[in-house]
Amino acid sequence: MDVKIDSEMLQEVFKKAIFDVLTPEKRDELLGNAIKSLFKENRNQYDKRSELEIAFTNSIRNLAERLVGEMLLQPEHHERIESVVKEAFDKVFLSPDSRKHMVERVANAVSLAMFSRG
Repeated sequence: MDVKIDSEMLQEVFKKAIFDVLTPEKRDELLGNAIKSLFKENRNQYDKRSELEIAFTNSIRNLAERLVGEMLLQPEHHERIESVVKEAFDKVFLSPDSRKHMVERVANAVSLAMFSRG
């Protein structure tokens, strides 16, 4: 006999088992603690945002990436995008100040690559 239980069904079984066993007070405490943990400051020394803040930020970023990706695929935006990119390239490559700065940075990168190896 081959029994298959998907993760969604398993989650429902666990939820029901947990909530049927716990008293209403313990359920409230468990739910309260779960909600508090979403708002608790992260212990990561580099990122102090709560789990909820991180989840929200990630969701917004994913939505923005999807929307921008869809916009970039629309032919009516191609000419405008091309115009902006061309203008940016012209500004960087044709401006003497920008060109001098770019040459200096490329020279520094090459120098570091050549002379900083141990």
